[in-house]
Amino acid sequence: MLPRLLITMAAASALTLPPDCGIATWRAGPSLVRVELDRGGKLNALTRSMWEALDAVLEDTNDALLITSGDAKAFSAGADVNAVASEPVDERRDFLRLEYETLEKLQERDAPTVAVADGLAFGAGAGVFMACDERIVTERSRLAMPECRIGIVPDAGALRFLTKHCEPAVARYLALTGVPLNAHDLYRTGLATRYVPDKEDLGLDQLYAELSSAPAGELATPLDRRGVDAPRRLESGLFNEATLQAVRDAFEKGTSVDAVRADLETAREAAKKLQGSCGWATREAADGVLDVLDAAADGLQRGCPTALEITLDAVDRLAARRGDADPAAARYGRRVEL
Repeated sequence: MLPRLLITMAAASALTLPPDCGIATWRAGPSLVRVELDRGGKLNALTRSMWEALDAVLEDTNDALLITSGDAKAFSAGADVNAVASEPVDERRDFLRLEYETLEKLQERDAPTVAVADGLAFGAGAGVFMACDERIVTERSRLAMPECRIGIVPDAGALRFLTKHCEPAVARYLALTGVPLNAHDLYRTGLATRYVPDKEDLGLDQLYAELSSAPAGELATPLDRRGVDAPRRLESGLFNEATLQAVRDAFEKGTSVDAVRADLETAREAAKKLQGSCGWATREAADGVLDVLDAAADGLQRGCPTALEITLDAVDRLAARRGDADPAAARYGRRVEL
């Protein structure tokens, strides 16, 4: 295990972590600690040392956290699967336990947590992002849960966070298909809380400067000032009325992966029939619906059958724990408002 984090508050110096652990941290403001994922390559794939360092930060400071990335392309592309796969079974279990316990601490913190995914947030990286109170995206953001495609189940608490932040059909859709969402999609589902435009006078550097200078308890002020609605030009085919309803029809009710496949095929056939409509607007809508459903079908086809079944069961168990008879109810998850 890593040595415990040293915090020299009186001297107001940077927080000290072991060298080459993949995370840098420093005091960014009166009540704010900056935590930067920076492995130096591999899209910040999360290693054991990175999880241990993050756990040390959570144990040793009660200040608000701002979690960012030093990688030019990614917040984090997920766990370092190759490294984990090379370990003995007992060590793999320890690694997963470390992931879950660290994210539990991150989610349960009393002090505010802010994550900025300016790039890819996949798998366990998406788990870190979704565990935070404020989840900021930019035009470059992409989030996906592609684990089923490589024969594993979404981990690091990601399924729990999916069902917390978005409605059941969308949670199932994301967990089973691995289809990525962009900034607009993430904002609409509730997986992201704010969008920050990529402009010099409104961008992330300005946000970071204002967060750093904000008094204790006032982080919401710069977040409110710099956050805007995600622009319509980023809108994908997923979040229009016809397509979202088709996703709900395909993913909301099936009690097995085969049942989901059957519902998905029914929705695809319905869209194909509308493609023959004499109305241009109807044909255009049907084309958009079919594009999304075809991508979903491809994602299911690529998924490992066992991983898909376990993932679906896990999502539904999490739904049941929330004790809601109506899966679209607000306290279950945020239903997309069009």
